[in-house]
Amino acid sequence: MTTEITETLKEEGAVIAVLTCKNYLVLLREPSKRSAGRPLFWKLPGGHVIKGESLLAAFIREVEEETGIMVSGLPDLTAKVHLLGEQPRSDHTRYFLGLELEPELIARHRQGIIDCWGSKGEHLESTCFSAESIRGMTNDLLPNHREFIQSSALVH
Repeated sequence: MTTEITETLKEEGAVIAVLTCKNYLVLLREPSKRSAGRPLFWKLPGGHVIKGESLLAAFIREVEEETGIMVSGLPDLTAKVHLLGEQPRSDHTRYFLGLELEPELIARHRQGIIDCWGSKGEHLESTCFSAESIRGMTNDLLPNHREFIQSSALVH
């Protein structure tokens, strides 16, 4: 059974946003994790689905909070966002949702790192990487996101 992105999620879950534009992919990192002694990885934007929220609503919220890319006003968004995959875990399921963006939406991201702040006030940095660059970033990507990126057609 496939999960519908507009239906309210009935169990614990997380959305992972796969934002592409031609052969570019939007990734982010949390610089504060380095100061806490943890490795600093580039990762796909995303986070937990709030109780009573649909996957699409969580996708919009997380993308806008974590990257500053305003997708809520895009026409036909429901038809443009696609469920790319589900990754069951012991305590929740991760839902990978994809959206092909128009170049003007990521123009600032292609010029450098954009600073954003998450819902908990954490400092986030987001930018775009070409498929070619991502192929060489094996150790710089969050491991479970790296697995999804490498197993998909995103960087091939």
